Amino acid sequence: MSRFSTVHEALSSDRMVTLAHRGASSYAPENTLPSFDLAIQHGVDFLELDVTLSSDGELVVIHDPDVDRTSNGTGAVLDLTLGQLRTLDFGAGFSQEFRDTRIPVLQEVLRLAKDRCLLDIELKIDTKRPHLCTDTPRRPIDGSQCTRLVDTVVRAIDDFDMCDQVLLSGFSREALSTVKSRYPRVVCGLAIAEKDIRNSVSFAGEGEMELVFPQVHSGTREYLSFVHSLGLKVFICVFDAHRDVVRDLASAGVDGIMANNPDILQGILSRVSKS
Repeated sequence: MSRFSTVHEALSSDRMVTLAHRGASSYAPENTLPSFDLAIQHGVDFLELDVTLSSDGELVVIHDPDVDRTSNGTGAVLDLTLGQLRTLDFGAGFSQEFRDTRIPVLQEVLRLAKDRCLLDIELKIDTKRPHLCTDTPRRPIDGSQCTRLVDTVVRAIDDFDMCDQVLLSGFSREALSTVKSRYPRVVCGLAIAEKDIRNSVSFAGEGEMELVFPQVHSGTREYLSFVHSLGLKVFICVFDAHRDVVRDLASAGVDGIMANNPDILQGILSRVSKS
């Protein structure tokens, strides 16, 4: 269970925040309920997950623009209804132990996490950044569709009375600007992929966002000092947590670390804090 009851409490704390990247994705299929439940059992502060729309407008939890890598099916998520997506197996490709695991909708994750773990929901609508895990390009989403995704996500969060337990993130400046203009109470974090990070950090600060998610190579004292001077927090994803990387980021002053193996991450951090 998270050590924090609200996102604002986590961001105002001096303690290192821990995040589970797509759940405990080293041990269970990414972005599935088993992965999220295991991460909660590991005591992580935040679950990180990816959300987009199915062809019939349902909020499905998946990272890629297609289902090819993570299921036994093929095709773009935007071309498939929730019913079609639910027929696919999102677990057997990881391990037969998870055979017949289905794609979750956001509401199922909200129900699982409520009052147990905070959520970092990444809005998957970016079209300009090269995709990290598949050759399939993400289909362009226009402004009205972007607004539709934002509105639908925030409506779901409000239905569960979890606005203070959720932050929204992503690479899309348009999406996060839409969130802040329509729902200023929602905490937002800008993910940064490019090497010229100062422009993005300035954009986040000017857009009244609360934090940024840069790449791991940006976790230097100089960079963190610049970001903190703008009143922003810094969370960095290390994917698989290793002692030296986690120790260096903690020493440099990063505010939160995200990993596929949150149990290992927390073990390293506990030893770092005692040294």
